[in-house]
Amino acid sequence: MESIIYVPVRSKAHTLIDCNSVMSDMATKSAEVAIVGGGAVGTSILFHLTKRHDVSDVVLLERDQIGSGSTSRAVGGVRYTFSHPLNVEMGLQNLDFYKNFEANVGQELVFRENGYMYVFHSPASEREWEEYAELYGEYDTRATLLTPEETVEVFPALDAGSIRGSLWAPDCGHVDPYTVAQSMATASMERGATVETKARVRDVVTRDGRVAAVETDEHRYEVNYVVNAAGAWAPAIGQMVGIDIPIEWLIRQIMVTDEIGYDRCPLVIDRENQFYFEMEETGSLLVCDMGQDIHDVTDPEGAAADIGYNYYLQAFEKLEGLAPALGDLEVINDWAGLQSHTDDGHAILGPTSVDGFLLACGLSGHGIMQAPSVGVAISDLIVKGETDVFDLNSLTLDRFDSDDRIEPELMA
Repeated sequence: MESIIYVPVRSKAHTLIDCNSVMSDMATKSAEVAIVGGGAVGTSILFHLTKRHDVSDVVLLERDQIGSGSTSRAVGGVRYTFSHPLNVEMGLQNLDFYKNFEANVGQELVFRENGYMYVFHSPASEREWEEYAELYGEYDTRATLLTPEETVEVFPALDAGSIRGSLWAPDCGHVDPYTVAQSMATASMERGATVETKARVRDVVTRDGRVAAVETDEHRYEVNYVVNAAGAWAPAIGQMVGIDIPIEWLIRQIMVTDEIGYDRCPLVIDRENQFYFEMEETGSLLVCDMGQDIHDVTDPEGAAADIGYNYYLQAFEKLEGLAPALGDLEVINDWAGLQSHTDDGHAILGPTSVDGFLLACGLSGHGIMQAPSVGVAISDLIVKGETDVFDLNSLTLDRFDSDDRIEPELMA
C-alpha cells in the first residue's frame, strides 16, 4: 500500500468539494470528520476527538441507536489477560480509563473489579498459563497462579477436584457496555459534536482518491475524514469505497439464570471446555458456551440464533462439571450477539488506500475492552498524523498482504 500523508484537521488544508448539484433533494452539511457507527468504539473516537484534541466539527452516524448493536450484546468484561504484549499494554490502558471513567469522561460508570479467573485442567495448559503469568508479571499486574484449593477459596462454588489450578487476575473487571457508549456520546455532544441516530449510511463518496462526502437518507455530509467503526457492517461500508475488509462474523449466545446466592463471583473462564460464566450485579449468573458459537454467518443483516433447550442443556453440563453447586439454577433470560473477527484475532485500525478513509473495526469481541485506547489512537492519527499510544502500524489493513505480520492473539 502506498504511503498516505494525513493533514491534521486544524490545518484546514483541504478544500471541500461542492456536490450540492448531485443530490439537490438531500440536505447538505459539512464536517471535518464523520464517524460511522455508534458503538463503544465509534463513540470513543468521537469523545477523544472532542476532549483530547478539542475538535467539535465531527458527526457520528449511527444506523439505529447509540450502543444498540454489538455493544448492547457484549458482556462488558475488561482485562489485560491477552497473549500478545501489544494487547496486554492496551488492556492496562483501558482498565485505567474505566476505573477513572467519571474523572475522564464526566459521566458516572460503575466499574466492578470482580476479577478474571482462568481455570485449567491439563499439564500442557498449566505450562501455558505459567508463561502468561510471567508475561503479566513484566507489567507489574496482580495476576498470579493458584492451586485448586486457593482457587476454591476465591469462589467456593468451584470443585477443586475438577481442576489443576487457575490464573487469577483480580485487577480485571466489568462495566456496562451500553452506559459506556451513551456516556461518551453525551459528553461529546456537550462539547459540540453532532450525533445522528437512525442515520444509515447509504454511500461514501470519493473524489481523486480521497474521501469527499458521506450520504444518509436525509443528509449529505461533505467531509475530509471518514472513520469506519461500523462493527459487523464495516465490510459493507468498506465496499462503498472499493476496500475489502477481511472480517468473519460469529454469533455468541448467552443464557442468564436466577440468583446464585453468592456475594461475589469472578468471571470464570474454562478455555479447554470453551465456556465461561460470571455473576451479574443482580446476583444472576451469566453463562456463555463458546463451543456453541455459530460460525457460518454470511450476512449480518439476517444473523439470528435460536437459543433454547439444547443450548441450555450443553451449557449446564459444562457448568455442573466445574461448579456442581450451580447445577440447579433456572434460566430466566437469554440473548445472542454478533461479533466481527479477523483471522489473527487483532483489530484492524488506521489508514487505507483511500486518503481520509480510516478503519476501526474487526475488534474480535474486544470492542468494549479496547475502545478507549483505540479512540485515543484514531483521534491522534486524524489530528496529528501519528500516535504513540500503541504500535498502530502493526494493526493496519495492509498487514494481511504482508509476510511479516503481527503474531496472532490467542486469547480472542
